Amino acid sequence: MPSVDLKIDDDLENSQKLWRYMNLSKFVSLIEKNALWLARADTLRDKHEGRFPDEMRKTIEKAYEEFGDDDTSVIKDADDF
Repeated sequence: MPSVDLKIDDDLENSQKLWRYMNLSKFVSLIEKNALWLARADTLRDKHEGRFPDEMRKTIEKAYEEFGDDDTSVIKDADDF
C-alpha cells in the first residue's frame, strides 16, 4: 500500500477555517485506495436525504405504470428506483 504524506501549506494562517466533510481515516483511505466511501441513504440523519421531489416521483410512477406485466425488471415503482 502506498504511503500517504499530508503537508500543510506554510501560508496557512492559524485563524483560517478549514472545512471538513469526512474524518481523517476516511480521507486517508480515499487517498490510499483511490476510491470513495459513500454512506447508504438510510443511515443519514436527514430523513429526506435522497428523496425524490414529489413531481419527479409522480413522473417515475407514471413511467412504471406503462410497463407491461411481462416486464422482467426488478424495479417496479419509485420506491424500488
